[in-house]
Amino acid sequence: VLFIDLDHFKVINDSLGHHSGDQLLIATAHRLADGLREGDVVARLGGDEFALVLADVHDQHDAAGVATRIQAAISAPLQIDGHEVSTTASIGIALSLLGEDMPAEMLKRADLAMYRAKARGKARHEFFDQSAQADQMAALRLEVELRQAIASGQFTLHYQPILSIATREATGVEALVRWQHPQRGLLAPGDFIQIAEETGLIVPLGEWILRIGCRQAQAWRAAGRTDLRMAVNVSVTQILDPGFVDLVRRVLLETGLPAQALELEVSEAAIMSDPERALEALLALRLLGVSIALDDFGNSYATLGYLRRLPVQTFKIDRALVARVDADRNDAAIVSAIVALANVLQINVVAKCVESADQLEVLAGHGCNEVQGYLTGRPA
Repeated sequence: VLFIDLDHFKVINDSLGHHSGDQLLIATAHRLADGLREGDVVARLGGDEFALVLADVHDQHDAAGVATRIQAAISAPLQIDGHEVSTTASIGIALSLLGEDMPAEMLKRADLAMYRAKARGKARHEFFDQSAQADQMAALRLEVELRQAIASGQFTLHYQPILSIATREATGVEALVRWQHPQRGLLAPGDFIQIAEETGLIVPLGEWILRIGCRQAQAWRAAGRTDLRMAVNVSVTQILDPGFVDLVRRVLLETGLPAQALELEVSEAAIMSDPERALEALLALRLLGVSIALDDFGNSYATLGYLRRLPVQTFKIDRALVARVDADRNDAAIVSAIVALANVLQINVVAKCVESADQLEVLAGHGCNEVQGYLTGRPA
């Protein structure tokens, strides 16, 4: 049994409307049906969840092959109501090699395995094992605790400096959220942001981060640091929220922070989940005077075709490229190409996660403007 759940369906449904969401479900159903083998069965269970019952499966390799084909079929872009839409699928797989398992139990196991696929990054498949059930219970506990944490104010912001390579002076900071968990201590975003995005809790949490970050930036400006920009990360859910631009406008008015002092960091993945709608939001934010940074640039090059249309002022080079820039010729060449492209487009370049003097030297040699990482300052 394969349990299939579409990634980011809620974002597409909420941003483009239920009719577009329905069209995506219909297209997904056709794609699943077209890929059936003789003896297989497909069903929509509800919402954006589907199930496949596969006959004549001998081992995990057979099931994994079917899952891989399904993921490739579902991820192909679609034209829906004038928008190019693409999504991915998280798939959980449960095997009954002896044919003796009860159907309801099989479906439950596949569902648990699907949640594990979600937790491990989405757009993948996972097989059920006993630890999958423990993982889901842990995720449910974390969601409950996260709701309580937002209500009771258990979060704090740390700030990491962004330095000019030429002057070694701070030109800005990035706001990084931390959760002061009552039992587990200080938690980094990697421990809870994915759950926040999956449950929609990223919306109230993101609003809090934006407001506190802008308030701090204005306090520093009042103390004389008018040269610092405040960089705040924005998720796909936020950027596609019809009310997000108005929220940014309100926060700037409430805190008194000039729009040009705020930089919103948006990942390539967030833009490519719905390029046209993301572009509309970014243009509106740019009209406010807010700066836009393209985060994790070089991760996929998916946005190259949109660069001439995106109102971007900064590229933040993906950490994977920076990590090997002093040891891998190919990565160094890619960084050099990114800087050359940025120069032509008159875009600032920040290298993330710089941890060694050798990395800094290579990045400076290739013409990067700014750096950020443990070498020049830890979040504090």
